Amino acid sequence: MNAKRTFGPGAQTLDVRYFGLNLSDPTRVVYRYRLKNYEAGWQDAGNRTEAIYTHLRPGKYMFQVAASNGDGIWTKPSESVPLTVLPAFYQTWWFGASCIAISIILICAGLTLRVSYVSRSISMRAEERADERIRIARELHDTLLQGVQGLLLTFHVAAEKVPVDHESKKTLERALTTADRIILEGRNRVSRLRSDHLTDQELKSSIERVASDLDGNTPIELVVERKGGSDTLQEHVVDEIFCIARETLTNAFRHSQASRVVVELDYQMRQFRFSCHDNGRGFDAGIWQRNETNGHWGLRGIAERAEKIGGKFSCASSPGQGTNVQVSVPARRAYVRANGFRLFSRRGGMK
Repeated sequence: MNAKRTFGPGAQTLDVRYFGLNLSDPTRVVYRYRLKNYEAGWQDAGNRTEAIYTHLRPGKYMFQVAASNGDGIWTKPSESVPLTVLPAFYQTWWFGASCIAISIILICAGLTLRVSYVSRSISMRAEERADERIRIARELHDTLLQGVQGLLLTFHVAAEKVPVDHESKKTLERALTTADRIILEGRNRVSRLRSDHLTDQELKSSIERVASDLDGNTPIELVVERKGGSDTLQEHVVDEIFCIARETLTNAFRHSQASRVVVELDYQMRQFRFSCHDNGRGFDAGIWQRNETNGHWGLRGIAERAEKIGGKFSCASSPGQGTNVQVSVPARRAYVRANGFRLFSRRGGMK
């Protein structure tokens, strides 16, 4: 056999030759062989005295061969010296480890670039929204608020000329006071467009101010209640709930002919619920359900605002039975820190 023990990674063929001697009848000698760590069973070679292997994987091998004179009795296997096939550089463990490390680095770099791209996109959209809010605030201040302020000055001058004992004097003064409040609220809204949103702590008092501005010659009893836990609404949810409350109160004060309006802000564990109920004349709720707006888009706007914050809107009313408007928002969308752990902890505390 070839006495060489080590083969380089470029070797393509391993040729092993062997020979057994039977002086009485050499033609009856047959052979079988195997290459340990490559073959599990024996290969019958017949009279052939050569074994050829190609494209062996890197590793250590041992060639074994046994002979028989044809009567089924085999000699003890003869073994070669250990044979070693060296790996190419791309078959070594450190090359595989390097590939894995490089792949991990590339994946991390790709994720970093992706996160950076998403962050830049979000930042750009936030800047665009901020610029748009500033533009709207500037236009509201320079046009609407300034124009209304000029009209108020004109009405103030006219009101001073109305005799004190005239029956319209008090009504006019009350209207001017309400207009001043509206101007103040408008300036506050412009300021919020330029800076922060309405906060959760300001929601109840803001709703009460809306009702105070809407209260006309016929006083309406207003009750605004905050119930439930101590959760805090997210800023964009507060803005939408305030707009919904303003729309519902406007409808109740101007159209319902109610004597009492109750607004509830219910901070429940699983959801936040806003409701506005009045004891007015009501209306046919089927008109809303059939999308027959008749030119009035208040309820449609409330539904769209509720959908915007992931909530559900419902309106129950019938002639002579008042109106009940509700908007419910799941806790995970409504509250600042509504998560599974917190819900579990609160549930445990109720036992």
